[in-house]
Amino acid sequence: DTQVEKQNVNTKEFEGQAARIRAETLVLNSLADGNITFINATAHATSYNVRKNAMAIALNNTIEAEKIAYGKVQETLPFPDQASFNRYLMYLQLLEESNQATLMVGMEGAMLNLKGAGIE
Repeated sequence: DTQVEKQNVNTKEFEGQAARIRAETLVLNSLADGNITFINATAHATSYNVRKNAMAIALNNTIEAEKIAYGKVQETLPFPDQASFNRYLMYLQLLEESNQATLMVGMEGAMLNLKGAGIE
């Protein structure tokens, strides 16, 4: 064997090793991409569940707080029946939706002058 032949054999061996390493690298990259996709999907699902659970807890806490507040309002203001209380809540909601509204309770028989108050 001549030196050139030995170098050709060595070159072919190195080329084979390089090709094998490239193939193994592609396999490892594919496995890593699959793992990344799985981790991202799991994180997204977990994030979605945490967010929905937090929203449900917040809504439940709001409902409980409103229940307590409405109970205090019913104790404090003399509503003759549930329908009157429901009307009060409806007017209160309208008040919250308007920046310039004013809600007056217990004004039966009162004389009001609304001129200049933006109400004609």
